[in-house]
Amino acid sequence: MKAEIHPDYIVCAVTCGCGNSFTTRATVKTLAVEICSSCHPFYTGKQKFVDAAGRVEKFQKRFAWKDDSIDAVLSVAVSTRDEQKRQNQDEEARKQQKRVEKKKKTEERRLKILEDKKLKYAEADAAKKAEQEAAAAAEAEAEKAEKAKTEMLKAELAMAKASAEAAKADPPAAESPTEEKPAGDA
Repeated sequence: MKAEIHPDYIVCAVTCGCGNSFTTRATVKTLAVEICSSCHPFYTGKQKFVDAAGRVEKFQKRFAWKDDSIDAVLSVAVSTRDEQKRQNQDEEARKQQKRVEKKKKTEERRLKILEDKKLKYAEADAAKKAEQEAAAAAEAEAEKAEKAKTEMLKAELAMAKASAEAAKADPPAAESPTEEKPAGDA
């Protein structure tokens, strides 16, 4: 610290509005305070209204309150407060109603989405089942066709055997050397 630029730090007597006094160090000899640690609500746990410099009296003078008019003013203040409280309750009820309606709409939308999904899955399952049935029917048809083809081949084979046996039993006539040629080949 530089010398001769700072004020003197001396013993100070502090007096509170509640009557408490104590000493500390400061740059002045005496201090007068309105609230100290002995009367402050934070430290004492008791709330106390302090009318510093007659503020309540100034307010009453400004609005020309008289002793008998206090009741009228207080009743107006109470009714105003009650009206404000009712308005706040009504506003809260409207907000609650809006929240309930919004929640209901959200729930309905969610249920509709779920129903749409169920319907979509049911349609997909039905399409898959129809496809499987069509594939099974096609397979059965292919099996029938294969069976019919096999039967036809067996019948042709039997006919070929029969004609071969018939040919062995009855030799064919010799073919004639003069065969007619089709007209388009000339």
